[in-house]
Amino acid sequence: MRWECRWSVTSVVQRFAHWPRSDRERYHWRGRHPEFPEVVFLFETVIDDGEHWAIRHLERHTSGRVLRYWWEHLEDRDGFLAEGALRPEEWGLERLTEAEFAATWASGTASGIVS
Repeated sequence: MRWECRWSVTSVVQRFAHWPRSDRERYHWRGRHPEFPEVVFLFETVIDDGEHWAIRHLERHTSGRVLRYWWEHLEDRDGFLAEGALRPEEWGLERLTEAEFAATWASGTASGIVS
């Protein structure tokens, strides 16, 4: 079986580095993925090639644990910035305002997340 990739690793890293500094419109989302019902996800995305790509991603687990990922913290032993295009309609994500996302991101505790 042959595996084909649209982009090289270098080009993906360059995109992740460029998007947060670009003037692209931001979209903000909150919801749960069907495979991970114990986690509330928040995303800030930009559109590239007609798809939403996460540039910031926050997870709040039912245990209270909060994980945050962005260009300067792509991954750690517990997780990673969403590496593929995000499909808000498949996840049933709801739109957030920029202010709602920013307040939750800045709090560090994600106390503003409710389900």
